[in-house]
Amino acid sequence: MSATVFVKKALSKFDSIPEEVVEYAAEAVSGVLEDTKNEPKDVVVPEIKDALEPLIEGCLDSSALDQLCNEIFALVLGGGGEGVDGGAGATANVDWLVKCDGIILAYAGKSLLRACSLKLARGRTYGIVGQNGVGKTTLMTRISARDIAGFPTDIKCVFVRHEILANDNQSVLNYMEQHGKDAGSASSVEEISRVLSEMGFSEKMQSSAVLELSGGWRMKLALAGAILSKADLLLLDEPTNHLDVDSVGWLVKYLNELKDTTCVIVSHDYSFLDKVASDIIHFADLQLAYYDGGWKEFASKRPEVISALPKRRTQSYFAELTGEYEALIRFPDPGPLQGVKSRLKPIIRFTDANFQYEGTDRQILKDISLKMSMTSRVALLGRNGAGKTTLLKLLVGDLELTSHPNNRGQIWRHQNLRVSYIAQHSMHHLEENLLLTPVTYIQQRYFQGRDHELAKMVTFALTEEDKALMAKRGSICEITGRAVRGGQLCYQVKRTGRRDDESWEPMSNLTCKDAYVSKLVKNYDEKLKVLASGVELRPLHESEVKLHLQNYGIEEELATSKIKGFSGGQKSRVVLAAAMWTRPHMICLDEPTNFLDKETFKALVKAIQSFRGAVLTISHNREFVEKVANEEWNLEEGKLRVSKRSANEAEEQDEGEGEGEGEGEGIE
Repeated sequence: MSATVFVKKALSKFDSIPEEVVEYAAEAVSGVLEDTKNEPKDVVVPEIKDALEPLIEGCLDSSALDQLCNEIFALVLGGGGEGVDGGAGATANVDWLVKCDGIILAYAGKSLLRACSLKLARGRTYGIVGQNGVGKTTLMTRISARDIAGFPTDIKCVFVRHEILANDNQSVLNYMEQHGKDAGSASSVEEISRVLSEMGFSEKMQSSAVLELSGGWRMKLALAGAILSKADLLLLDEPTNHLDVDSVGWLVKYLNELKDTTCVIVSHDYSFLDKVASDIIHFADLQLAYYDGGWKEFASKRPEVISALPKRRTQSYFAELTGEYEALIRFPDPGPLQGVKSRLKPIIRFTDANFQYEGTDRQILKDISLKMSMTSRVALLGRNGAGKTTLLKLLVGDLELTSHPNNRGQIWRHQNLRVSYIAQHSMHHLEENLLLTPVTYIQQRYFQGRDHELAKMVTFALTEEDKALMAKRGSICEITGRAVRGGQLCYQVKRTGRRDDESWEPMSNLTCKDAYVSKLVKNYDEKLKVLASGVELRPLHESEVKLHLQNYGIEEELATSKIKGFSGGQKSRVVLAAAMWTRPHMICLDEPTNFLDKETFKALVKAIQSFRGAVLTISHNREFVEKVANEEWNLEEGKLRVSKRSANEAEEQDEGEGEGEGEGEGIE
């Protein structure tokens, strides 16, 4: 909050000062405070009085004026722990690690900070809070690059970003050793192994490849690199993303035991900030305001900041006078699923499914049996590395059971089911498109009606080997139709070298042929799903895409701006909006609350609660799980434990399953 707002707050307490005088006086005093921000109180207070006295003459007596001037100093520059230079910044004899005055921050022609101070005391832990898009991550990036006027050159700064480490074929131990050398902070193999062990990496995990690690373990690997660097200044951007409860507990303990390292943390996990932050920096109104204490202390001093939501009113959402806001995110109605007359009927079923990756000796999933309907709201829970993402990929078709000889069981999905999958590393969807706008990104992604991100999945993409098999005379080269014939689901197929020879094959026969045939079937099914979603009635015109983006809080200015300049939260909304273009019957979300501010978190919860389709989510955010899930699947040591619903729900489910399952029943 800017100094002007604090001064207005102090002046407004006096009814004798006219409102128009308050506005003018606040601007005048703010100028004085800017000019004297590094001066002691006995210099600043008289300057404030000199500026105020002629403006409010006759409104206050001398005693009240003196009291007002001292209160303004305390609010903005004093030792009360509040204001632009409050908190640790107002304490005498501070051991400053960083002390830069008059800094200015801008990005892509947009002002983010205007003439404020960056002050970080040695050994303190700062939590930066503020709405998505104000520039928190940009500030962290500039600090990391020392691209701040007056930033010290003799301190070691390490930045752990919220993006997960890229895949690497090296072993975990070798990767860490090389990473340390590249960063100029080489540690011995013994030291690296010790730190990794403390973070829960077993000897076996240390010798395994980085690419085999789950998102949570890769985040811990990034934190291990920061620990080994022995930084003077440690920057953490959303460090709890992808971490389970035990890992977050470990991180809290580690940060609290640091003595000489200064930490700056951007996080929307406010309970985490409350456990680790000694100071809060509020990023708003182009200023940095400092506050002593953790999150709860900040909340008690500034409750209006905690509860404040953007005062936005558009055709998609508007603010109520009570402060409760309509959803900033609205999921489209998926419409009916062809062949499914009841929302309680199964749309996905696993039967005794087992899964193991090629080249490993660990069985990830063991005898998994489950089912989902259009009414399902499932939270998939388990420790990091338990196999949650693997199970989710099998559900959406990004993996198949045929990738290892030990895999067995059956997976059935209704062939008309439209599924949207937002992966744990969803930001990677945008990496090749940062120079596009959200409008052009969606237009290119769904050009000619197909989702080109979906086409990249290994279970859809045709390899050169597949194409070679298709080219052989008599081989199936195209799927041209689908129908139920004689009680069986059949596909019309065309064969290479037989121009006029098109025949109908039961699905049960096609599954026994070369693996590429199943890919052709999947691609044809997707084509029909896209047509069923109404794509022909909803063309990819710019105006139509803009209307769609509005339902995800992306107004016209953002919709036509390059994605490169977006914050993490804004990018998440673009990914979500793009994934929902096809009006899916089922959405699968892997850690969806990462990068979301309080506003967007609430909006996502409301959107899921009102969604007419099925939902499956992986999340370590307990509040989110309790708000959206009516069923919990706990995955532990490869086994799945499904929590029981209420008796009434179970009875309704059984009644729904008693009906026929329509087209496609029993297809593996």
